[in-house]
Amino acid sequence: MQATHPKLVWPRTDGSDQNWPKETTPRATPTWYEKLPLSDPKYKLYHEKIGAHLAKALNLPGRPESHKISLPPGYALFGHHQPRDNGEVRVDAYMFGSKYANKFRSAPEFFEHASWLFDIERPISDHTQCGCKYNSKSDLARTKRSSFVASSPGAGPSKRLASSPLKSSAKKRRSQSPSSEPEPTGVVPDRAQDLQHGRRFRRGELVWFRIDTISPPASSDGTLPSITHWPGLVSQIELKSRVIPLTSALGAGEIANSTLRAAYAITGATPPASVQPTGQEETVRWWQYRIRPLGLFNSNEDVIKDIKDMLPYAVGDELLGGETGWDAIGNEGTRIIAEGVAVEAKEYQALAASGKPSSAPLEELWKAKWARRMRFSEMPKKWETVVFRLAMALKTGFKILNSWSQTDRIDVLPEMELNPEDKADLLSQKRTLYQGLWWGGERIWVDDMVRLKKDRTELPTDQLLPPSPGAEERAVFLKIRAIALEVSPDNGGEKVTTWRCLLYGDVFELAPTGYSPDEDIFLTPLSTTPGQGLELVGAYRAPKTFKYRQLNAAGMEVTCDIIGPYTWSSTENRPEDQYVAGRCYPDLLEYDTQNWFVDASRPGEESKGRVVPGVVSRAISGMASGTKAYSKSDDWQEDLYVIVSTATKSVESDMKKFYGDLLEKNGWKPPAPKDDKDKVPTKAPRASGAGQSGGMVTNGGPGAAAGMNPAATAGKAVIAGA
Repeated sequence: MQATHPKLVWPRTDGSDQNWPKETTPRATPTWYEKLPLSDPKYKLYHEKIGAHLAKALNLPGRPESHKISLPPGYALFGHHQPRDNGEVRVDAYMFGSKYANKFRSAPEFFEHASWLFDIERPISDHTQCGCKYNSKSDLARTKRSSFVASSPGAGPSKRLASSPLKSSAKKRRSQSPSSEPEPTGVVPDRAQDLQHGRRFRRGELVWFRIDTISPPASSDGTLPSITHWPGLVSQIELKSRVIPLTSALGAGEIANSTLRAAYAITGATPPASVQPTGQEETVRWWQYRIRPLGLFNSNEDVIKDIKDMLPYAVGDELLGGETGWDAIGNEGTRIIAEGVAVEAKEYQALAASGKPSSAPLEELWKAKWARRMRFSEMPKKWETVVFRLAMALKTGFKILNSWSQTDRIDVLPEMELNPEDKADLLSQKRTLYQGLWWGGERIWVDDMVRLKKDRTELPTDQLLPPSPGAEERAVFLKIRAIALEVSPDNGGEKVTTWRCLLYGDVFELAPTGYSPDEDIFLTPLSTTPGQGLELVGAYRAPKTFKYRQLNAAGMEVTCDIIGPYTWSSTENRPEDQYVAGRCYPDLLEYDTQNWFVDASRPGEESKGRVVPGVVSRAISGMASGTKAYSKSDDWQEDLYVIVSTATKSVESDMKKFYGDLLEKNGWKPPAPKDDKDKVPTKAPRASGAGQSGGMVTNGGPGAAAGMNPAATAGKAVIAGA
């Protein structure tokens, strides 16, 4: 079941099928449990009641009763069969899975436990901080106990939800008793999932996904690339699981066999005869991604892909023939629409000559001929259709890539312990803190490790440690402690406010695993951020044979501009003011995590269709300088929705105008308007911005008049400076 709101995603779970009832056959005992199918009405009841409870706590839009959420991973409903004296069998439904409670007897009984699972500020290893009745120290448990000895039912359970992300507003918190402690700002569930599990791709990110290869016609001039990947946005991430049998071939620590066994189980293929079952079982879990392809103008389309069939958008310069291939795709798209419109215009002229001219307006013709809303699976695999849609997808991707936004503002209360200067800035809104960013098509969070657009040799040596062996050739990183939007010291004056977006944190490099000076600080994947309550198990994994080495002293902090200074009305942001290259993908080039690049530890895979990685893919994995692969995002937008919708509408508007101009050049005349309301302009409105008259040009650089060229500079936008 899909949740009704993006925030209704379980950030963690204490559930496991190991905690399910064991008496599941009628013959085992007079009373027994039956696992209920997902189609059972009880599931719908639990989904709705728990969803309404969390929606109310999270203050989600709409009526709380309209929201639903699935059970946490590892939880399931069971029917308890109990024979009665009259021969009938009573069946009661219970929810099992929690490691701290034997079972929950109803959805309301689970509410406080659900709130605890959502509140990442309270460690999942400490159930004493949960408000459910199965924590003996909770208000609910104490109230239940007191009801047995008191003459009245008592005051009942506390309705207060703990912090993040189920927090009340600041106003509500201040209205509590004077002894109430201020609650910290909540951790966004997506942030918790991304950092705790080290997910390679994140919801809302721009990615490439593998498709069945579509080759150019044999009659082409040889410059056109084969189409192997398509750009899209990650719309949903689902945790999947399957119970598979253990085999005799699996020994302690034999990860390869475990991976092989999981692969056979997931695909449904028959394993080799040498892999024999042992009668035991294990649960295999993996992430499944739903992707919205670009260029189809269909916001409801989802393509389901495994992580191995996906690549970060930043590797685009090494796909589809690189910059030369992208140019060829743009030129081919221009040819296709120009030739198609010439034929189309003759049809309209013939209709007009016969006395039956077409009355369809430009909008209708455009959608019918060139912009039909379709699913990716419905797109004809004809070269002309595919390459035209791909060119529009590349244009849309470029616009998303060029945009950025700060997200998830952190509320600051006057009661919080801060130094006077910081408190004054925050309360006067001269500084605002955020939990995340959209930057160059990527989702970046506080506590992330990001690549910087700096060579190791550019860093000062008087305040930072000297390089470890070979570090000059590798990336430099910032572990983000805070994201702040601040008024620039060089403010533009009373009428214009100049802002800058700053990142605060520690700077790192990659050092060989054997390099360990006594005084150095190294970061491991098991680090925990003090005060945040986030167990960052997978967030700081380094490439094989390397580890993260902190360069600044423990008492120091590094500050860098993500972009700025700038004003909200200014679009003249200078690339030299940008210091964030993008996210790091340390395991990108490992054989088992993707099916496109050759793993350096397994040379010779080119013969099996894999590609030798270039400098861009090595840079985003941290093995080359951030100056070799970075995003140039200088178009601020309010949020991701605005980024995507603006890019999509802009591309379609530009292309519709280009189409109309071609029609008119070929003799087509717009139909006469029926009245002022339906008036059709002689020419489609001109879109704002440089280089828009050229059809599918992404910006106004050299060759902008080439028509449908999506990337004379699009490849450079992905890896500017390469």
